[in-house]
Amino acid sequence: MKSLICAAAAVIVSTSPALAELCIGKWGSGSKTSVTFHGGRNLTYCYREQCWDAKFSGSKNAMLSFILVKGGPTLTLVKSGAGYKVTWRHGNQSDKTTITCH
Repeated sequence: MKSLICAAAAVIVSTSPALAELCIGKWGSGSKTSVTFHGGRNLTYCYREQCWDAKFSGSKNAMLSFILVKGGPTLTLVKSGAGYKVTWRHGNQSDKTTITCH
């Protein structure tokens, strides 16, 4: 009976959706920013009070990038410790920050 209960628990855990991973930080201006990974290649990027859904390319364990909107800024995240080093680029403008994941 004990092994049956363990097997049932394993099935429940393996079929449950993964919890979202939240990474937060601030830009040099003091504006809050966050990235929430939802599973697969889906994420939500927030700056101040505005958020955008996007799909990233690359690997969460090394380097990934995404574009907020067509023709808009590109964000590149490089894995660093418990978070990422983030670079924002749009045309010849850029900014950098670090976010920590929880």
